[in-house]
Amino acid sequence: MPFEVVTADSLYGRDSHFRAELDADDLIYVLDVPVTTRVYLSKPVVGVPETPPGKLGRPFSQVQVLSDEQSVEVRSLFGHPDFTFLSSIRCSVLGGFTEPVLASGSVKV
Repeated sequence: MPFEVVTADSLYGRDSHFRAELDADDLIYVLDVPVTTRVYLSKPVVGVPETPPGKLGRPFSQVQVLSDEQSVEVRSLFGHPDFTFLSSIRCSVLGGFTEPVLASGSVKV
């Protein structure tokens, strides 16, 4: 069945692996997330940092954000000029969102 947008409640919205898979599949999605969730306003550069020469112990192996951009809490985006406030949107037969909805095509959680 074809679809245009994936929607989910906070059970899935809190799951970083689920969000990463949606992003990797290049899908448009609207997920309920806590206002304390940290997001990037543009996609950060991620990877395994280069291990410094002469470092003792194991080389770096954990993926992390390599760019200088800092993440922000979702709650700080209300009133931001790049985001649209949607006060009433219904995305499922069970009802609509109970919290305000921010919409943007550029946020990476």
